[in-house]
Amino acid sequence: MDSYTKDNKYKNKISEGDVSESSLRYKAESQEFPFSETLDALVFANDSFVAIPLPKLPSSPSPSPSPSSSSSTFVENAAFYHNALDEHILTFVIDQKANIQSISSSLCRLLAYSKDELLNQCWTVLQPRCHQQESFDTVWKGLCTGEKWHGEICFTARNCERVWLDTTLIPRCNESGSSDFILAICTDVTAVKHKLSVAQSFVESAIHDSQTTTGLLTADGEVLFFNKVALERSSVLSANILGRKIWDTPWLEGLATSKELIKESVKACVSGESQILQMECMLGGRSSDVSLVLRPLLGEDGSVSHLFLEAWDISLNIEVRKALQKSELKYKALADATNIGFAELNLDRQLISANRELLSMLGLSSASLMVGTRMDEWVAESDRPLYEKAVSTSIATKIFQRIELNLCRTDKTLLPVEVSLAQLVIEGQKKLLCFVGDIRERKAAQLRLQQSEGRLVLALAGSDAALWDWPPGEEVSYDIGWKHLLGYNEKDSNQDVPSWEEHLHPRDRKLVLDGFMEILLGLSPSFEEEYRLKHKSGKWIWVLGRGKVMQRNASGNPLRIAGTICDITAKKRAEEERLSMVNKLQQAEKLEAVGLLSAGMAHDFNNILVSVLGYADLASNEMKRYPEARLHHYVEQITNSGQRASELVQRLMLHGRKEIPNTAALSLAPLIEKVIPVIWGTVPSSMEIRRDLDESCSPVFIDPVLLHQLLINLCVNARDAMNNKGQITIRLYELDSASGDCATCMAKLTDPQVVLEVKDNGPGISAALQQQIFEPFFTTKEKDKGTGIGLASVHRIMHELGGHIVLDTAPGKGASFRLYFPIAKTPAIGI
Repeated sequence: MDSYTKDNKYKNKISEGDVSESSLRYKAESQEFPFSETLDALVFANDSFVAIPLPKLPSSPSPSPSPSSSSSTFVENAAFYHNALDEHILTFVIDQKANIQSISSSLCRLLAYSKDELLNQCWTVLQPRCHQQESFDTVWKGLCTGEKWHGEICFTARNCERVWLDTTLIPRCNESGSSDFILAICTDVTAVKHKLSVAQSFVESAIHDSQTTTGLLTADGEVLFFNKVALERSSVLSANILGRKIWDTPWLEGLATSKELIKESVKACVSGESQILQMECMLGGRSSDVSLVLRPLLGEDGSVSHLFLEAWDISLNIEVRKALQKSELKYKALADATNIGFAELNLDRQLISANRELLSMLGLSSASLMVGTRMDEWVAESDRPLYEKAVSTSIATKIFQRIELNLCRTDKTLLPVEVSLAQLVIEGQKKLLCFVGDIRERKAAQLRLQQSEGRLVLALAGSDAALWDWPPGEEVSYDIGWKHLLGYNEKDSNQDVPSWEEHLHPRDRKLVLDGFMEILLGLSPSFEEEYRLKHKSGKWIWVLGRGKVMQRNASGNPLRIAGTICDITAKKRAEEERLSMVNKLQQAEKLEAVGLLSAGMAHDFNNILVSVLGYADLASNEMKRYPEARLHHYVEQITNSGQRASELVQRLMLHGRKEIPNTAALSLAPLIEKVIPVIWGTVPSSMEIRRDLDESCSPVFIDPVLLHQLLINLCVNARDAMNNKGQITIRLYELDSASGDCATCMAKLTDPQVVLEVKDNGPGISAALQQQIFEPFFTTKEKDKGTGIGLASVHRIMHELGGHIVLDTAPGKGASFRLYFPIAKTPAIGI
């Protein structure tokens, strides 16, 4: 069982009601005394706190008061004193088990606890610990035997902060002579403790981390402490010096003179005077000259209690001076041997010395011609402000300066050089070291490089190419041509110009990135692709990108990739136009073949029509003798149809011979009305034909037979597309200014036009077929149900008339064929 929880059969509690009992225990007589005297008697009787004597009766006799009144007065005074002590004095009482039996209100406030929380609790709830130099077991054993204790105790308050109390513990002994209660009277020293701790930590840290050898000795010369610098520089372990006399340490081993000197210095320092001495010491296995300073430290009684020691190895200074002399000789020899000019200047810019190379640069034969002159006298006049600025900056900031300027040689020629200036302290004096390098070859190389870059820039500008360079893992660098290529100005910063990948067209991204990855992985020797980039204006431009891995490491990983980007937008447009012309030529050749075919067919068909019309004429003449009206009507229709077929055949023959159709300025509305009955005969009754004709439209140059062909072909095409079910709308209107592109020749439509529109509500035409439907013999119909020359004929007729076709369609939204006719400048004629 530890000392905090020993059994105590005399465990009692002290309370206000026990004052009279306590008075009897300490044989106190019932007398009334002033408050101050009673307080001194209870607490401040003496500094030992061994006993707390109560006031005694005066020696002179006096009338004895009644026992009851004296006891009452003493109890009242004791209660008053107890309350005063409770509010203003930090006290507590613990029993032999370390349970708190009483605690003052002032101490409860300091610890942020209430009395109810602490009374009858073991004082370990406050986590007590005494000063680090003394254990609680030792303190407790002394208290149990009736010995008082004075020292510092640390409690932990409710907010977890530590409270340091300067405490006197006074045991109360029972009849058997052992203590049953312990009274503690405390003073709050937390603030002082904190300040001392901070100061002590600061001092210890400063001494320990000091770059000077420091130590602490007792008054008789025993080593208590040396900082890490002393141990590191002397290669001595702390175990070999701590607790020894300073003259018995390895530092003075074998040095009798130094031992006697340090002994005498310690004795002299104890008398109160600091000592400064120089002596020999063993540092790192070799003898060294050391300078020592011993300072006395006074204790509380004013006598010297400790000695503070500081030491410096002055042998290093001697070695440094020797090394400096050798270094000076070396750098002078190097300065004469090097091909770099060297000069030493003072802070007044005057030359102190110069090497042979600098003399040779200036065309001088002796250093005496330069020494004493100012360096700026040898600088070209135009470069003197630059030189003066560099010198002033070097002197003011002590920062290395490098400039390029021209020196004026003795033959009045200029020598381009690079001058480096550095301020140094040499032999205790501030000097400027001036290094001069001949840069004529470098200047010539720079000029050649600039000329080469200029030619490269001109070549790139002439080829509309931009250079790019990419070391993997770093940012890609572009030349100025990259900005010009994408429409950016030279003033635009790189942050304002998006990267190459951000410019890629979405459809080209995979192709380009895959090709670029192939050269990175070594699957392809080079990269060459045509793709689109986004211009600053928002348009897409075509470019030809080339790239190649220029350097790889031993593992085959690319270290540098470079290439060019050329604008090929104009080339692409020219190629597209060429392809368009080729397509037009091919279509024209097909149409020509159709014309030749139709001319041959028309010739043969014309022979048949001559026979049909001849027999129809004979039948008509014979029927004049028979008045059958219906038969007359049938023969008349045969004749009319034959005549129209004959006119159509004539047109086909004209087309085959490439003759211009016989057109006239006509209004389209009446002609369309005449064609609609024929159209009704080509479509089933399940279809609906609507017309919206603006009869006020301007006249156009047209042949009625050609208009018949146009409408019949478009309506039959719509009928077949809708599978004989749906609606066909025929509209005629006029536009003051047309817009759009021709579906066949891609010409821009701008002038006023008369528009004939044939629209259906069928399935529409896909984008893939829109470029092919006007080609001769192209059809999507089943075999024996289409010839593929209907829309080709529409294309041929419209372009022969100087018109164009616009197609507006999409899958599931029907198709609209709009025929644009140029307006005739002559009035319409009757038909």
